[in-house]
Amino acid sequence: MKKEVDNGLKLIGHFEQCLKGSEWAVVEELSRFLSTFQDFTDLVSTSVTSLSLIQLIRKEIVDICKANPRDCDEVAALKQAVQSSMDKQLPLNDSVILATLLDPSTKNLLNMGQGEKMDRLVAAVKDHVESEADRPSTSMEVEDSQAGSHDDDSKPISKCCRSTALTYQLKKQFVQK
Repeated sequence: MKKEVDNGLKLIGHFEQCLKGSEWAVVEELSRFLSTFQDFTDLVSTSVTSLSLIQLIRKEIVDICKANPRDCDEVAALKQAVQSSMDKQLPLNDSVILATLLDPSTKNLLNMGQGEKMDRLVAAVKDHVESEADRPSTSMEVEDSQAGSHDDDSKPISKCCRSTALTYQLKKQFVQK
């Protein structure tokens, strides 16, 4: 690439813009650093992406942005800029945290204890159940619920009981792992 760029600049008469050896070293170092971001772009550009990948990408970015005494000034400055903007560019909001916790391949990437993980999941389930309970039923849902025949022994399970059952299943899953 170096030779082609230099020859192209010389051909159009821009000799003063040809890069020197030390400048090419910076370009090559920047290229190596930035190639990781191309990999991240390829990863999230697939047809199947997940919010749980955000925490994985954040961990990788932290690793590649660690200061290295061999970095040139330009790469060191870029690493610092990337690290300082990570919370804005890849925020860890509740949706990302829940997706990360629910994905078996990424649930251990969060810096949380088992209790805190459990509390987050239980709170999310409770919030969801409460929001569903507050939501007015549509006429179609009412018709569907009336269409089924229920005798006294087969009453539909209440939302509270479903919440408790789901909470129990989540706790059981986390205790086993």
